[in-house]
Amino acid sequence: MERPAVLKPQIDPDYAALAQTWLNDVTAAPALIQATREIARYSRDHGEYGSPAQRRNKIIAIGKAAARLRKHLLEIDPTTRLALFGKSPPDENIESLSEAERMVSAAATRAALDDQDRFLSIVDSMITRAEAFSATIAPQSAGAPETPDPIAFGVEWLATIWRRYRHDPPDSSFKWDGFGTFVETILGAPPVGADAAKIRTAVRYHFAASTEWR
Repeated sequence: MERPAVLKPQIDPDYAALAQTWLNDVTAAPALIQATREIARYSRDHGEYGSPAQRRNKIIAIGKAAARLRKHLLEIDPTTRLALFGKSPPDENIESLSEAERMVSAAATRAALDDQDRFLSIVDSMITRAEAFSATIAPQSAGAPETPDPIAFGVEWLATIWRRYRHDPPDSSFKWDGFGTFVETILGAPPVGADAAKIRTAVRYHFAASTEWR
């Protein structure tokens, strides 16, 4: 098996040749095309969302804000709190209300209570999920550059394709027939055109994180 050439960003990749060379199956070409298009789109759009560390900090901040909102809401007296959820303040002359008006008032109270309970449930869920989700974004190793999300996403996607068509599992090898070189070839070419150093960092981190989080 000849050593596959690492494609340069300015070369339009031949996906049929790549599929045959790397995956021993020319029918894998559509999977590679779909993967690179989605990864390239993600790469174009992800900048506005920040790095993984920045995203983790935002999620933590959301959880803390939700906890403060819950605390402040429950510090309000029940009557005022229900008014925030649509119930009108109690009528001082309730004895003068007709039966129909009292039924409407009771219905409004029940509706406000239901809305309050649903809202608090959503806030509680937000607090719990923000804490759990932020924990799934593993921190970078000390001194390591921040791994861009699109590249990490690309490594995971290409690992899935590799497992589908190859008998040997993906690993962090950058030898001529290694998974790392496969990733570098695919993600270094258009339409992704990622930097080789960042690709290598993402591959190494992918397998380090997989071992750590098992």
